[in-house]
Amino acid sequence: MSLTVTHGAIVEVNPDELRTMAQRVDNVPAEARRAQASCLAADQHRALVPPEIPIGWTGRTLIPSRLDRVIHDLETLAVSLRHAADVYELVEGRMRAYMFSEAGATVPEDELVHLVRLRHAHPDAAAAADRAFDAWQTLTRMRMVNDWAYTPSPSPFIRGGDLAMVLTVGLSMFRAGARMGPGSTGELRRQQNRSGSAAAGPPPRMEVATSRSAAPSTIAESIRRIPNDEGNGYDARDRVRVDRYTMPDGSARYVTYIAGSQGNPLDPSDPWSWQRNLGLYLGERESAGYDFTVEALRQAGAQPGDVVEVHGFSQGAMIAQRVATDSDFDVQRVTIVGSPQHAVLGDDATALTIAHTDDPVAALAAGGSPSTLADEDSVLVTRRHADGGGPLWDPWVAGSHRVNSYAETARVFEESGDPRVGGFREHLADLGGAESVERFVFSVPEQEKGD
Repeated sequence: MSLTVTHGAIVEVNPDELRTMAQRVDNVPAEARRAQASCLAADQHRALVPPEIPIGWTGRTLIPSRLDRVIHDLETLAVSLRHAADVYELVEGRMRAYMFSEAGATVPEDELVHLVRLRHAHPDAAAAADRAFDAWQTLTRMRMVNDWAYTPSPSPFIRGGDLAMVLTVGLSMFRAGARMGPGSTGELRRQQNRSGSAAAGPPPRMEVATSRSAAPSTIAESIRRIPNDEGNGYDARDRVRVDRYTMPDGSARYVTYIAGSQGNPLDPSDPWSWQRNLGLYLGERESAGYDFTVEALRQAGAQPGDVVEVHGFSQGAMIAQRVATDSDFDVQRVTIVGSPQHAVLGDDATALTIAHTDDPVAALAAGGSPSTLADEDSVLVTRRHADGGGPLWDPWVAGSHRVNSYAETARVFEESGDPRVGGFREHLADLGGAESVERFVFSVPEQEKGD
């Protein structure tokens, strides 16, 4: 169960940095040629030394030929770096064009002219970029099939990979039929469709329980605070938890934990129903879960401009991202767990995104975002959850799509030795220095709860 940690974008290489590296590599062969010339000069000087004078010459005939190979390899490396830079820039350009088209817009003319010139100047790179883009469209939808290929099946008549194939094809057809675009690349259009929208009607009904708390000591503990039915101390009606931190300087910070889908899938009365889930994914303007979360923050004391941190699982992850992009709070950190879509949050937020490659809900994201998800400290952690060591039916009860499963992946990330863990630990330590922590748990009333 290998762990992969990236910055979260489909394209994560800076072409300018590759070209800068190619320029640096270009300077090395000149130095090698000077060393080669010195060796040849030394050979000429040796011919002037009388043969009766004993002088040892070690490997003098080998150095010039070895330097020939070094120079050739360096020149090849410089060409390859520039080729890679062209390929990555063209792939990124094509992804941006795709993203703009999903939003009903067009790429800026100067950018389009530059890409056209680059394609004409470097046809080999253009062909490689086209192959890479086509492979992304095809293979990202097959990743879950590969992960489930050897998963034990509850039936002897069907393989895990076969069922995953049916599921991914169905999801692709569903996205196409609903004109959502392939997963997260359509999120820009969805954000534009709801821009300027505001919550309509009276505040959502909710019940609140308050108590004292403390900051979590690990990322895994923080994820387990997301309301869930997995034995972490929550009631079946709990939907949003808000922790209000009073810092030593008297300022307040708010950390919000948002549940995933709850209740009877056929009952639309719960703000966290499956029907509401679909509306969020489609980018509908109104979202009862979003309204509920914003009202919960306000009841906990948060005002426009206050520092807010959001953690969400599944449907709650979509709500968390919408709070980051649509609300008037100062959302500085976002934890996205098992989300069916990834939004571009901008350079003012740090995002920790965790997705299991064998999670059918996370597969709805279909390849990720065209751009990095948030600032340069943000990371995307991916891991295959199922290891075949549990009961035969375990992968088929959505074991990969559970809060505790994602908390376990967070623990693996924390213990991985990845240097990017340090920033998240420092943030938790900072929260641990709060003077007090108040805990608010917001629930749906009995009459609004699904069966």
